[in-house]
Amino acid sequence: MTTFSVSSQKHTDKVSSEAEEIHAAQNESYSAFQFYYQLIYMSAVAAAGLSRNQVFDLGAKLNCVVAPYFADVQTLVSSLHYDYPRACRVVGGRCKETDVASFLLRLSDALEAGESLPGFLTHEAGVQRNVYVNEYERNLDSMRKWTDAYASLIVSMALIVIINLVSTMIYDMGNTLMMLFVGTACLFSAGGAWVVTRSTPRERLALCEGPGSEEQQRIRQMGTIALPIALVGSLILGLIHAGWGWVMIFTALVTAVPGLLAWQSESRRIRKEKEFSAFMRSLGSMASSTGTTVSEALTRMDLNSFPTLAPDVLRLSSRLKARIAPQVCWNHLVQETGSQLINYGVRVFVDAVILGGDPKETSTLCSQFISQTTMLREKRAAISSSFSGLAIIMHAILAVLLLLILNIVLSFRSLVSSYMDENLSADMISSINIPLMSFDGSQLALVSTLTIGMTLFLVFVDAGALIGTDGGFKPKALAYYAVVAALTGICFFVIPPMIQSVMLQAIA
Repeated sequence: MTTFSVSSQKHTDKVSSEAEEIHAAQNESYSAFQFYYQLIYMSAVAAAGLSRNQVFDLGAKLNCVVAPYFADVQTLVSSLHYDYPRACRVVGGRCKETDVASFLLRLSDALEAGESLPGFLTHEAGVQRNVYVNEYERNLDSMRKWTDAYASLIVSMALIVIINLVSTMIYDMGNTLMMLFVGTACLFSAGGAWVVTRSTPRERLALCEGPGSEEQQRIRQMGTIALPIALVGSLILGLIHAGWGWVMIFTALVTAVPGLLAWQSESRRIRKEKEFSAFMRSLGSMASSTGTTVSEALTRMDLNSFPTLAPDVLRLSSRLKARIAPQVCWNHLVQETGSQLINYGVRVFVDAVILGGDPKETSTLCSQFISQTTMLREKRAAISSSFSGLAIIMHAILAVLLLLILNIVLSFRSLVSSYMDENLSADMISSINIPLMSFDGSQLALVSTLTIGMTLFLVFVDAGALIGTDGGFKPKALAYYAVVAALTGICFFVIPPMIQSVMLQAIA
């Protein structure tokens, strides 16, 4: 029997706390991917030749949202002395998820008919893989349509504010109506961002169990430091009346560093996931063909094919050589990669091989599971990247338009007012019926506040929509914010003096 090392012939204790893992899994909602992972795991351990009781027991302890149903089956069998077909039928009848309920009822019939449990689980895992792929691609279609709709929605909402501004030059709408228009625009913009986020596939990309890699921990710490600094700095700049341009540029510079590091970390994680699929196939084939342990197979592999993953694999090999428990070594690998997908693949491979499974068959199963998932995520990344480019460009254009119209209105009012004061008498000024000229300082301040507020609001809305469609490492939101905030800050610096210069040249 080929295992990780000569001294590891039995299933060792899990390194990470099962209670913490189950708690993390319960915070997730049911998805076809979670059920697919559950079936992949159970089919892998069942193929190792375990008894029915052991397969259900391991499935019940898995850190997955579907695991509690198998825990219920195990409880009925161990505590109430049900047989497995009857227990599966009872739990399936009470299950809320249709796919899981249907599976448990079919499993009940299969067990009652004497069908092989490994064969049944392998077949069902293949069926669930198709269900997961189809559901994911439907979500991608929905995501693609809603991202296109979001761009149109943001333009429409910005037009509402622009019309509001232009209308003040020809008609006094009143403060209430102006605030209603801008409030409606903000509400629908935020709603559009929320819908876009909800339309994306729900999945965890970065590791959600344990602290993650040192790089991810460092980035999270930098993010928690950068946010208070950005907030306090913004308040100070506001108190000294530095202007919104300085506020935007300052917050962009503060958040850009952790955001950029998060972006680079996410790129490395994605490359590691792509390489890990091929690594698993090579490792399983090497161990089976040479008849050695997995630890020995690691030392014989050429890691040049896995440049991003190679440092992590070398550390894994060194730990296994030191006779450290295999699960401890592989758990460290998972933490160092910071990938939830690699965590799933490692759990399946390590548990199945330690329990006696064939390394080649198990690694092939894990490799298919990981490669299928990474290919689907590449499709999501293609949609997300195109939307990111479009949303950033649209944000810059809308910021220019909003600030352009606002400064035209304010400059026009200021220039006309100064010209009339110098060249016309008080009676002639009062006879001129221009609604904009009747605005007092508070009304002009309201118009300016509403327009600038909408511009700043779009910074946060667009950044939220971008990270929602991306779905990756959450500190990447700081990078998206830094980009849109920097563009907005540049607009605050460039637009007002440019409009003043144009207006002065026009009058001259």
